Amino acid sequence: MEPPPHPQNWRRSVTLFLAGQTVSLFGSAVVGYALIWFVAIDTRSAWDYALLSFAAILPQGLISLPAGVWADRYSRRLLVISADAAIAVVTLALTIAFYFGQRQLWLIAAALVLRSFGAGIQMPAEAAILPQLTPAPQLLRVNAINSGIQAACFLVAPALAAVLLSLWDLTWILAIDVVTAVIAIAILAALKVPRPPGADQARRHILREMWTGVGVIRRSAVLSRTFLLGVVCYLLIMPAAQMAPIVVVKLFGTETWMLAGVEISYAAAMMVGTAILAAWGGLRNRMTMMWVASLMWGLFTAAQAASPSAWVYIILWAAFGLVAPGLTTTSMTVMQEHSPPEALGRVMGVVTTSFVFTTPLGLLIAAPLMDLPQAPVRLILLVSGLAAAGAAALLAIRAPAALRPTGPD
Repeated sequence: MEPPPHPQNWRRSVTLFLAGQTVSLFGSAVVGYALIWFVAIDTRSAWDYALLSFAAILPQGLISLPAGVWADRYSRRLLVISADAAIAVVTLALTIAFYFGQRQLWLIAAALVLRSFGAGIQMPAEAAILPQLTPAPQLLRVNAINSGIQAACFLVAPALAAVLLSLWDLTWILAIDVVTAVIAIAILAALKVPRPPGADQARRHILREMWTGVGVIRRSAVLSRTFLLGVVCYLLIMPAAQMAPIVVVKLFGTETWMLAGVEISYAAAMMVGTAILAAWGGLRNRMTMMWVASLMWGLFTAAQAASPSAWVYIILWAAFGLVAPGLTTTSMTVMQEHSPPEALGRVMGVVTTSFVFTTPLGLLIAAPLMDLPQAPVRLILLVSGLAAAGAAALLAIRAPAALRPTGPD
């Protein structure tokens, strides 16, 4: 197992890592919002929107399990850099196609599939790098800072995407992602990441190694309960959340400010929530914090069903974002803290795959319902929110404690 990071160097390493990820994320977010709104406004079809969501999500689930094994075997830094470079090449190809007037839905879907494979390779490696660089007592705060930075990206990105859509052709917006990927790769190239703790272990068949991550989760009461809370939210809440642009279009209209308002309110509130979490450090029992946050997520989703206007819907999204770090940041930290270091990549691969596949299951039900002539959009929000809140309450029964670690920084 690798020694802990040197106390004089870990802040520099974490700063470099977060800087590279921020630049890459920002470019991808601007392009992602531009494409989402292009499809949502152009087609107004929940099913077309869901198909593109599948294209952007499902490949991550297919590749994340073997990617988790690779993250425990090979250089995690090189995995992130290689995947980022591949995504940039795909985006460049789509940019060229758009330049020559090729804007068919299938072409966008194909690019999203390839980009999703790259993201699926990155995610387990990224999630496994941060605990290598950060002392255990500081991990939740660093994860909160990382979540806050991501929220800032998602606060600025939709506003910038809306402005650019009114000024530029979509072709030039796509090129932004290529430029930011190059910058991110240059930053990460300067980062030194220790070899994965399990890199020297005897290697078995990749299918057996993938199953190792499942076994680690099953054997730990904390990991399994945290995992189940995540599955509940991704299955029952995330489909409705991902289809927020379609909800806005169907209930309130196609004005860009409403589409941007949802994303901006969520991101701004999430920034506040992550700042509070970083300064506070959270409850001593992190399981309690995750349960309360997931319960509130369900209740806020149910409340969205009664929104009389876009403004109320946007305010509820702000409430949603405020409590989000209590679940998302905390659950990621718990999974990192309670997983064996030599199997962390495989555990993150299982988590990524499971969450990636649960959301499309919900979309397969929600999208056709939202495309009905008299779409029961409000009923879908109400049922999914109440179901999630009820499931979260059941998971709170006899939940194991997940106490935050103590010790020197």
